[in-house]
Amino acid sequence: MENPTILIDDVAFGGDGVGRMPDGRVVFVPYTTIGDRVRVQVMRSQKRFVRAEIDEVVEAAQSRVTPACPFYTRCDGCKYQHIASTDAVDLKIKQLRGLLQRVGSLGAIPDIDPIVASPSAYGYRNKLKVHKADHGFGFYRADNKTVLPITSCAIAAPAINAAFATLDAAATTNTLRLDATGTVHRFTGGETTATRITERLDEGELAVPLTGFFQVNPEVGRSLVTWVRSYFADYSTSSVVDLYAGVGAFALALGDLAERVRAVESDVAAVAAAGDNARAWGLSNIDIIADSVEAAVPAVFAGLSPETTTVVIDPPRTGCRPQVLDAIRTFGPEQIIYVSCNAATLARDLKALTAEAGYCVKRLAFFDMFPQTTHFETVAVLSKA
Repeated sequence: MENPTILIDDVAFGGDGVGRMPDGRVVFVPYTTIGDRVRVQVMRSQKRFVRAEIDEVVEAAQSRVTPACPFYTRCDGCKYQHIASTDAVDLKIKQLRGLLQRVGSLGAIPDIDPIVASPSAYGYRNKLKVHKADHGFGFYRADNKTVLPITSCAIAAPAINAAFATLDAAATTNTLRLDATGTVHRFTGGETTATRITERLDEGELAVPLTGFFQVNPEVGRSLVTWVRSYFADYSTSSVVDLYAGVGAFALALGDLAERVRAVESDVAAVAAAGDNARAWGLSNIDIIADSVEAAVPAVFAGLSPETTTVVIDPPRTGCRPQVLDAIRTFGPEQIIYVSCNAATLARDLKALTAEAGYCVKRLAFFDMFPQTTHFETVAVLSKA
């Protein structure tokens, strides 16, 4: 087939531009955006759709910009550097609403709260993991097998790029992590989980295990926790159950607004840090349960009144397992605050909570936590219909 020229009229969740082949089949083309007219080379042809790559940009969309990274399209990390930041945010919001309608079957979707944009479109990321390449270190390509050597990362904080000179050449991987004090830490995988760094919320400082989870865009991460606290202050309940609690960011932020807080976390190092954080913040009303969320529910709800309880959920990208959603539905808390880094699993779980448990989505908030990438953070607040 001769390389056809197509018009991109949409961008799918995950980043591929969408158009139509001359025969009417849908075609997915990475690194394109709405309004691009591109000549494409077909890479895989199926009965109902085609996957292709750009052969030539015949006519560029108005939103198309020059990527800042010299490794763009070869490294598989960023997918939106060719799109102006405000246009990329608009695309993500459109994708979010589409997923909530198609996957979540939500008939009524509330207006999204004022968008929380990242103060920095580049240079925001405070953690970077690189893998050993033939020469130096780098990121996996799209095949997830070969490593592209890099010398810097456009979305990484300047201090992390400056620390590339300290990489351990003998290690298979190196992770560079910038904490709230401005210190860059390097580890290769053998470090003890007892080693801690300092991170910061608007409400106070946190001890975080060196190898543990914390938001990679610290400014937007602080805004997210503050948004949840602000919402809870206006619609507070006497009890909070914080599932997938990590080092206790949400439990701590809500701790002085509630009478009692139960936080569930499976990572031993994070549990220890959460306990120390609660003591450092002077909060004696936080009970930290060292267990998986799947094993802890429904017992974690014992003795609590559904009418006076808020459940905060901040799961991994895979979302909540069915038994967790079942336990929440059975308990029936007054409100649920669901924090998600994956709109697809968020939509799936919201369907289970709204269609089967009688909740409605009351508020939606969007946080551009990961500029230049296809990812973003969402907060959905649910209350009983």
